[in-house]
Amino acid sequence: MIDTRSDPSDLTECVTLRVKEPAMALPEEEEHEMIWKRRRTRRLRRWRNEERRESGTQG
Repeated sequence: MIDTRSDPSDLTECVTLRVKEPAMALPEEEEHEMIWKRRRTRRLRRWRNEERRESGTQG
């Protein structure tokens, strides 16, 4: 088993990512991502339904 916590490169990467972003940016970004994902799944479902309808009428 490799302990990833002991790897300094991993740790610094995490820290720099956190420092780069302003404190309030993260939750807002997550929220936008959730909304976008919801919209995307809705669009995909609609597209799949249309596709199913088309294939159904053709045979």
